[in-house]
Amino acid sequence: MTVDLPPNPIAEKYLAELEHAAADLPAGRRGELLADVRSHIAVARAEARTGNAPEDGDDPAVRAILRQLGDPQEIAAAARADLPAADSRAAGGSAKRDTVALTLLIAGGVLFWLIPVLSWVAWLIGLVLLLRSRRWTASDKLAGVAGTALAPVVLSGTALFVSMPGPFLVLAVVALLAVVIFTTVHLVRRTRHS
Repeated sequence: MTVDLPPNPIAEKYLAELEHAAADLPAGRRGELLADVRSHIAVARAEARTGNAPEDGDDPAVRAILRQLGDPQEIAAAARADLPAADSRAAGGSAKRDTVALTLLIAGGVLFWLIPVLSWVAWLIGLVLLLRSRRWTASDKLAGVAGTALAPVVLSGTALFVSMPGPFLVLAVVALLAVVIFTTVHLVRRTRHS
């Protein structure tokens, strides 16, 4: 008989970290890994419950279960090591593609001032690589599109800024650069944690 337990925020956070750490695994293997770990946590939580223990008493048991499981990065690394050689190479090669994607997205914004057409080409190629990446989650990709799209799109509308008074123009450019830098730093951090 299976006991239905309410979701636990600590366990859900752990599973989200594991999903991010395993983002470069093939989708089927990643789903299987997450299902196995989720199932293990549910079974261990059910076994740890005694009688009608209060739900808030579940947190220490969940923390102990997660300590036994280990670091999500290590679990993902072990799953990656179990992949056939071709899949392992593909997972490792995605890091290079992700670096190229970030470089092109940033270059798209920077090159606008020098070569507008080349800027759009670089940004579009970077965008395609970003969207095809298996390392970043859907929310990372959305942040990448929103954050880096601001550079070419807003900078191409610089003619609108020209009519702005000086302080507003400076403020708009600084805000734009801050968004692009924040997005880039966020994506680089997520890549390093993968």
